Amino acid sequence: MLLAELPIRIGDIIRIGTDEGDVKRISVRSTEIEPGGHSTLIVPNFELITKTVVNRTRASALGRIEIRFSAPIASDVQQIRAILLESFRSDDAVLGDP
Repeated sequence: MLLAELPIRIGDIIRIGTDEGDVKRISVRSTEIEPGGHSTLIVPNFELITKTVVNRTRASALGRIEIRFSAPIASDVQQIRAILLESFRSDDAVLGDP
């Protein structure tokens, strides 16, 4: 059913439950997802049919990724923001618009 409906494709960024990553391989019984850290998450296909799946790149190749982190309370928030924005600007894969 998953292969016939094609709700996800190789290269899509999906989230199922608390796990999120890039779809690397779809087979008859399972789908391989690569979350951060270059590990492999093997999801049985029935879970992709019966559970809620968020496909961040289904409608468009442009995807949005949320990055959550913490910093000590005494940190200079403006300095952290400046460092992050500079990191994003220096990466060709990060678009300035949208």
